[in-house]
Amino acid sequence: MNKAQLVDAAAQACLLFYRTQGLGAAAHCLKTMLSSLVAIKRINIIYVSRAFDSVIHLFDSLPSGKRLTLRRDSKYGLPFLDPHQNLDYLIIGNLDEYKNIPPYSLPEWQNLPFQKHKSLCRFPLFATERHVCLINFFADEYEAFGRNELECLRGACRLLGEELKNSLQLPAEFQAPEVKKISAMQMLKDCPGLDGLCRSIETVAPYDVNILLIGETGSGKDVAANAIWELSARSKQPFVKFNCGATSPALIASTLFGHEKGAFTDASHMRRGIFELANGGTLFLDELTSMPLEMQTSLLRVLEHGEITRVGGDTPLFVDVRIIAAAQNDLQEKIRKGEFREDLWYRLSTYPLDVPPLRQRKLDIVPLLSKFLGDCKEKFSLEALPPVSENEKGRLLAYDWPGNVREFHAVTERSVLHWMTNGCGETFRFILPEMPLHVSSDGQEWPSLAEHTAAYIRKVIQKTGGKMQGKGSATEILKIHYTTLRSHMISMGIPLPRAKGKKHLTETDK
Repeated sequence: MNKAQLVDAAAQACLLFYRTQGLGAAAHCLKTMLSSLVAIKRINIIYVSRAFDSVIHLFDSLPSGKRLTLRRDSKYGLPFLDPHQNLDYLIIGNLDEYKNIPPYSLPEWQNLPFQKHKSLCRFPLFATERHVCLINFFADEYEAFGRNELECLRGACRLLGEELKNSLQLPAEFQAPEVKKISAMQMLKDCPGLDGLCRSIETVAPYDVNILLIGETGSGKDVAANAIWELSARSKQPFVKFNCGATSPALIASTLFGHEKGAFTDASHMRRGIFELANGGTLFLDELTSMPLEMQTSLLRVLEHGEITRVGGDTPLFVDVRIIAAAQNDLQEKIRKGEFREDLWYRLSTYPLDVPPLRQRKLDIVPLLSKFLGDCKEKFSLEALPPVSENEKGRLLAYDWPGNVREFHAVTERSVLHWMTNGCGETFRFILPEMPLHVSSDGQEWPSLAEHTAAYIRKVIQKTGGKMQGKGSATEILKIHYTTLRSHMISMGIPLPRAKGKKHLTETDK
């Protein structure tokens, strides 16, 4: 039997095995029948979307073959799947050049096929408008595949490719997955430092009263507002958000209350305002203290009488809207200076809720870090990130986070991008300002007593190597009892060091 006859016989046998015993049997048939022509060590078949956002592993001739997940960024994709190629024929005579460059040098990449073999031949079995089915042949010899070997393998696979195109069902992994949306309340509950806020929200949310959220920028007031709406009787009705500081004073009345056609130069048609859009539901007024005084008067009238009048109109419209407002901690100072109406504050603060800043709830750092890193992996299509060292976690805990959760999220994203653009090494470092600043009215930097105490405790723990009790321990230096020190550390969000050589002192310290 000559080469052409052998290839044709392999194609016929491969099709028969697929029809009777499945894809695995067909691939093993190929490997066996062509072994005299091509040095094949391994075969795998993958199903790739042309958008390069997913790869399904259909078969691998080695039982340990790993299911692949492709990243969208070609720089971090697998070497034989590159968006700059056309998912066409590919021969790589030496795979070693790909094995020792980041991120392929990381442990999680070591079991992928190209790490185990020396050369590769790839071509499509069939293609559709959105997907391509590729077959990969690996060899344990360098330069094992050339044009002759490629033509031989293509000929042996031609019938299998035609059959698969007509019979292969779209894998379940390619069906659009149901996106499970995490509720705002669950996001709050994932932060142990917000337990009190969560209990308050669960208490007040079902009752149709106005709520005022007070806290620093970026602390999570918008998430708290979403949680209130989710738990309210109005959760099936509109939830409209309006940032009072993002609209110019000249347009804020038209935006809130709407306008009639011809009310001003550019009013070419009637427009409904935010209050009408939120009718029957909830309106979230963010950055409340940015609202001009004249608009505060109009808002107070809405709260008192439940009616609005469009700009340029004279007919009052009744609206049924629950108000959730958010303001920064300077609200009382604004009232004292006459920049915010005290009677409006009374109307809005039926049930005021404080949202503490991140520096006062350091226990939230680790769970937030886990969430943000997960978000970055999905956003940047990364299969893995290096573990965050205890030293890096310590830096996060020591930082003051003047921008709160919003700043933490931005820092995490920026740090991941920095890691990606610097070669995806095996270590990960956060890009933080050198020192957080608390500036007093005279321009000098003055940390609070709690911050000073926390910094001192961290230095003592570092000096003693984490030793908490006994001679040369932190409690000896600080001259306080262990339980007192432990209580201080927990309240300040300072991680408790684990005892060396034993599981731990108590179960609660784990």
